[in-house]
Amino acid sequence: MKRLKKFLSASKINVIAFILMVSLALVASIGAAHAAVGYLVQSTGVGVRMYEIGVSLLENGERVSWRDYVKETAQWDENHGVLLRNMLQDGKQVVVGQSYSEELSVRNSGAINEYVRVSIYKYWVDKKTGEKRLDLEPAYIDLHLLCDATGFNNGWHLDSASSTAERTVLLYDSLLYSEVELGGEGGGPSITQVFSDTLTIDPRVASDRHPITGEYLYKDVEFRIEISVNSVQEHNTSWEDVSWS
Repeated sequence: MKRLKKFLSASKINVIAFILMVSLALVASIGAAHAAVGYLVQSTGVGVRMYEIGVSLLENGERVSWRDYVKETAQWDENHGVLLRNMLQDGKQVVVGQSYSEELSVRNSGAINEYVRVSIYKYWVDKKTGEKRLDLEPAYIDLHLLCDATGFNNGWHLDSASSTAERTVLLYDSLLYSEVELGGEGGGPSITQVFSDTLTIDPRVASDRHPITGEYLYKDVEFRIEISVNSVQEHNTSWEDVSWS
């Protein structure tokens, strides 16, 4: 199995903090989310072809985050967007228990065919301290994934060995083709099928209480979603042989 020699990760992005407040009307303000893109670049017999690689995260069909290497300038063209920003109209709040459209997919925005992996992180943080609340349920942040117990039926597969309660890792089982025909690199789909379709905050955030104090557990907390995308070039590897370590 070929081993990956170089890992280029996208820098962390700053996000706007919103407070999730539970009220009798079950109305909450939306939590912020990251949209990050990174790379795993495959070492080949002719060297690393980093200058051709690129990948983008699409939200409801719009490119919100990307990182593409521009050969002419030897620079990265990148943008670390914020998810969910356009989900609500100005002045509107998220209603707990209501589903909102959140269709996420990946696009090959480089000039070389590639395989892609997605990591989804969901967690809660204390709004006062910014510290992660490990006692709260990531599952209550319901980014609905299009899968069943055995994996995905749309090209995406759940990597259960790498997934945890907070992190879900998905692998796309098809080659993602370049939109640019560079030496015959094109010839197939450049955008994956969507791996999620809706986002819902579980209504239990409005009722869960501490068993001793009786305080609401989800008062004064924020929810976070981070999406990280990695890609590896096609050459000298296959989907079965890609090592994402």
